[in-house]
Amino acid sequence: MPEWTARSLAMVRQIRWRLDTAPWPQLAASRFFRSTWDRCPEDDRTHVLAQLAWAARHCTTLVPADGEGMRYAARLHRDAQLRAEPRIMPGPRPSVEDQLKAALILAASERTAALSTHEAPERALPVILDAADQAPGPVLDRWAALPEPTRAAAMSHLAWTARRAAAPHEPTDTAGRLAHWLRDEAQLWEDHIRRLGRVGQFRAPLAQIGECALSVQLEAAVRLLTAGRTGTLPPSPYMCGCCGYDRALTVVRQPTPSGPPRARLLCEMCVLLGDASVDPSPHTADRTAASPRGRARPPTARE
Repeated sequence: MPEWTARSLAMVRQIRWRLDTAPWPQLAASRFFRSTWDRCPEDDRTHVLAQLAWAARHCTTLVPADGEGMRYAARLHRDAQLRAEPRIMPGPRPSVEDQLKAALILAASERTAALSTHEAPERALPVILDAADQAPGPVLDRWAALPEPTRAAAMSHLAWTARRAAAPHEPTDTAGRLAHWLRDEAQLWEDHIRRLGRVGQFRAPLAQIGECALSVQLEAAVRLLTAGRTGTLPPSPYMCGCCGYDRALTVVRQPTPSGPPRARLLCEMCVLLGDASVDPSPHTADRTAASPRGRARPPTARE
């Protein structure tokens, strides 16, 4: 799975939010927007296209267009539908201008599908409430049975209600980082629509949520629900991130390929054994990166 950079995530956010102010052909013709795209490194542009294609894979059709940009968007869309997780499609790429058109077509298609067939978050909220109350039964199976857009819509709703919650505790696990990131995204969205003087609905990026394990999604949703009720995001569980021990833990900060170091709770034995520097592959998703406010970016892998 690719390692998304902070720059590519910021560019995805910019594309998605700019579509609330102008149609995609107008953005494609904007000199300012094209210069912003041109200044992006090639790897970041590739990551942006992969993320947008993955988010649009649920669309049955793409917005009508023609030219090389449309053909490239269709190729990315078909490739994303055939994969179980986001990947960077190999092969030749069109010009930078056509890549921008493909990115805008994919983002516009995902936005149109979400607005026309919005999944009511009420379908997922009973599952989240049962998980918060630790109700007996296969709660995780019920969560997995929900369509991915429905889960994303529920988490978007909870993040919006928790956008003003305090976060006095640094997250030290994947679910905590996902909950913090969604709250931060909702805050950024609120600032965005306030500057525009418009009313809009916050939609969390489907690609980033879908890359997290179902158990991580459900736990993050429960923490956002708690934050909306109490006004404070709950802390991560006090347990070692490697072995699960819950005594004499130390916060260890590990470097990441993009952004500030991430924090993990480790016991003394795991630190002595070197687990502080060698992160097991199931936890490689617990990475963070700087956002425009210097906050965390989402963990984007399965646990």
